[in-house]
Amino acid sequence: MTKTKHSKMGKRLIAAMKEVVDHVEGRTALPLRYVEVPEDVDVRAIRSKLGLSQAEFSRRYAVSPRSLQEWEQGRRRPESAVRAYLTVIDRNPEAVEKALVNQPGDAKRIRHENRLRRTVPTAGTRSCPKRAQIKV
Repeated sequence: MTKTKHSKMGKRLIAAMKEVVDHVEGRTALPLRYVEVPEDVDVRAIRSKLGLSQAEFSRRYAVSPRSLQEWEQGRRRPESAVRAYLTVIDRNPEAVEKALVNQPGDAKRIRHENRLRRTVPTAGTRSCPKRAQIKV
């Protein structure tokens, strides 16, 4: 009788299934992770930090423009899962963009566009928060 050779992935799967069986039969406890979702998320601050208009943010992160407007104006509050998603966008926008791209070249194009985007204050008073985007 010959012993079959398992690939690296096959060995990992077998080990994982043994761990599951041990857990189900009570021989081992698997680690649990609890995640706390923020109660309030400042959607406008996240979008502004990224230098995106509402339309750009909506397209890039697959969020309804109407919902985005209502969250920013305080008429509605994002659901728990959306608050978690917005928190990830705030902390690691590149990872979200990479996960959402459809074409292999999209991620590279998005990174390139982000590098090109520069914001500078427009002429006006110091209290004017408007910014102009200049492609360099």
